[in-house]
Amino acid sequence: MANSAALSAASPRSPLAHLTTLMENGSSAKVSLREEAFLVQLNVRGNADDPAFVSAFQGTTGLDLPVEPNTTSRSGRRIAVWLGPDEWGIVAPEEDAALMGALISAFGDQHVSVVDLSDNRTTLSLSGEAAWTVMNKGCPLDIDPVCWSVGKSAQTVYSRAQVLIIQTGDEPEFKLFVRNSFAEYLARFLLENMREFA
Repeated sequence: MANSAALSAASPRSPLAHLTTLMENGSSAKVSLREEAFLVQLNVRGNADDPAFVSAFQGTTGLDLPVEPNTTSRSGRRIAVWLGPDEWGIVAPEEDAALMGALISAFGDQHVSVVDLSDNRTTLSLSGEAAWTVMNKGCPLDIDPVCWSVGKSAQTVYSRAQVLIIQTGDEPEFKLFVRNSFAEYLARFLLENMREFA
């Protein structure tokens, strides 16, 4: 029987750790796929018309509060994502684990919700000149440079997986946030769509 103390002290394992080599081998000069595991992912709900909410949000995160649909703001490695009229996502590096507590403290007794979704989803990064083509093979949205640019985001379905897509680079680079239970399905679907560029 495994020692429970040893198991709890073990390093965390990402949902796609077993596919790392497959993703490396499936990537090429034209398009590459990798997992960005263990990002801090927070969901925040509040009132964008309340100066106290906006001030606490911006002062704690260093991010502008995006108020236009399907947009993001960025500062360093932190990203704020518009998800709805009173809902935002925050994505930050793993070392920002204390951000949730800082936000809760900053909001004080305001009528605000802060929820940690970090263990619910992982992140796939798809980049390279052929990423446009790969994205359009499974997404009902028109992922095209005519209507997409850095900072654009959307919640949609890629094949059969619900995803949040953010364009984070001009190359282009897309981040796809997907539930852990769908992560392998989505990664393999993307890799299949990348085969023509190998």
